Amino acid sequence: MSMIEEWRPVVGYEGWYEVSDQGRVKSVERIVPNGKGGTKRMKAKMMTCTGRESQRYLFVTLCKNNKVKRFLVHRLVLEAFAGPCPIGMETLHGDGGPYDNRLVNLCWGTKEENSRDKWLQDSMPHGEKHSRSKLTADQVRAIRQDCRTHNEVAQSYGVSKSCICMIRSNRNWRWLD
Repeated sequence: MSMIEEWRPVVGYEGWYEVSDQGRVKSVERIVPNGKGGTKRMKAKMMTCTGRESQRYLFVTLCKNNKVKRFLVHRLVLEAFAGPCPIGMETLHGDGGPYDNRLVNLCWGTKEENSRDKWLQDSMPHGEKHSRSKLTADQVRAIRQDCRTHNEVAQSYGVSKSCICMIRSNRNWRWLD
């Protein structure tokens, strides 16, 4: 079964770029100044979506009137198909994760909804998966059972006293049993 891809103008870049309900971005064929007083025809082409592991989302770089700007692809899709972002809302990615920019995977939602979705989809690094974590889950469990002072425990694990306090009061690692 083939699905027809729907294309709409990128908001603010009408006549320059279009975005599809499948999360793809393309430039529009157009006539532009050539810098020598004449004009030239720019062919339509698919834009390359860029993103690295350190960046959570894909983006494209668009140019208009010699001004270059980077846009998150998911924002372009939602703005073109669902309208402007309501005040206090942000983009939510569904089960497809942060690199799935199809319209069916996107919607506007609150920051709280977004955080909950990231947690449920395991796309929000926490615990040992977090890049700045100094402790393992087993160490956290041991810290909670340790009867020594915050200072003594902190020194033995190479972390701060406030870190131990946050763990023991369930403000950090609260999801851990």
